[in-house]
Amino acid sequence: MNFGWVEVSGSVTRKPSVIWEGDAVSYLSFTLREETNYLRVVASGDVAAGIDAANMLPPAGSVVRATGTLEFDRENRFRLRLHSPDHLSPAATGAKGDPSPVATGAKGEAR
Repeated sequence: MNFGWVEVSGSVTRKPSVIWEGDAVSYLSFTLREETNYLRVVASGDVAAGIDAANMLPPAGSVVRATGTLEFDRENRFRLRLHSPDHLSPAATGAKGDPSPVATGAKGEAR
């Protein structure tokens, strides 16, 4: 089941998980933390390959903005699916390096 489009920003909690098919990335995922909320972000196929080709795979600790659709994973936890490499970008940060509050729509927690 898919829900509406949302935009969130947060810090990447650890190195992204990446699955390769041949010499191209076929799937990637990472977890964003914004204050006390956690949200898994995923991309697959051409979107994942495009993120890798553009050298946009976010390192642990980086602050990013992600735009996509909320969906449930097979364990009934929310995750955010990216639909274009352009839907992942560095986020504006506050004075302490905290992500700006830009979330729109529902928040999901996936740990």
